[in-house]
Amino acid sequence: MKINIILFVLCTSLSFSQTDEELPRSVQHVLNPVTFEAIPYRSGDTSSIDLIIFYRIKPEFFFFAKASTPQMEYYEAKGELVFELFDDHNAAIAREFRPFIIERNSLPEEGDILSDEVQGVLTFKLKRGLVNVVIETKDDESGKSYINRDTKIDTRMFSAGLNVSPAIFIESPKSESSIGTPTEFIPINRGGSSIIGQPGLCMIQVTSPDTSTEVRLSWKLNSTHESDDDGPQEFHGEAFVQQFGTPVILDIPKHPSFSIKKDSKQSRFIIIPLPLERLENGRFKAEIKVTQGKSVTTKDFSFNILWPRKPHSLSDFKVAVA
Repeated sequence: MKINIILFVLCTSLSFSQTDEELPRSVQHVLNPVTFEAIPYRSGDTSSIDLIIFYRIKPEFFFFAKASTPQMEYYEAKGELVFELFDDHNAAIAREFRPFIIERNSLPEEGDILSDEVQGVLTFKLKRGLVNVVIETKDDESGKSYINRDTKIDTRMFSAGLNVSPAIFIESPKSESSIGTPTEFIPINRGGSSIIGQPGLCMIQVTSPDTSTEVRLSWKLNSTHESDDDGPQEFHGEAFVQQFGTPVILDIPKHPSFSIKKDSKQSRFIIIPLPLERLENGRFKAEIKVTQGKSVTTKDFSFNILWPRKPHSLSDFKVAVA
């Protein structure tokens, strides 16, 4: 499969501000063609916030039509993704338009879960304020569309003191020895969730004008869904590693990622070894507590562990053990 992404950006001057206790994420539903995370970060420019949006588009949403060249026949789907930002007066402050083409050698079978999904990332530089993010996906062939208007962001909570960003899940480094010094971070990019059995880590940005006092951290994690095993899953710990700097986005087709520019001691990215690969299918709640001297900030968030190819028989525990 080949994916061609054409980028056309229309941006005006922006204004902005965050954060809620819950990270703005797309609602997880089997029919949603787009999952995404909208994450506000502090950048080197202390007067603004970087709003970074990682997204994933499911090819199953689009209609594949036959196309051909003198050399071969193939199938393609055409669509577009539109991002719009509105202020608290419902005035548009930014718009970005991304058309794309997905090509396949054969038609997908009905019910297929296509592995080659469209992934990407974009960044808006915003000032303090309230922002509503609207994302629309359109299929050119069928004319059907999907709109998400539910993401609202408030960054006015960012202060001059200790701040903690919303959490994001990232893929584990290929070697354990590189966990503290990777040069590239790849988001799991599942709309704030993760896949059952997939190793991963949790990352947050911590900013503070105090560059001399040590930062300490503790976390706890527990399941909130009913379990057929020996009770709820619960974990806790204090281990973490950190890198100082601000984020730099790498918009690589199918593999969006970011690195850390070592340009600031007032910003650090903390990597937390949440045991994602040990979690069962279901919903979980995490609490991260960051302490620096007498300052304490707590970040709470919930997420899902997904099982996309779960056998139907396992959906009913009584049937599964019969």
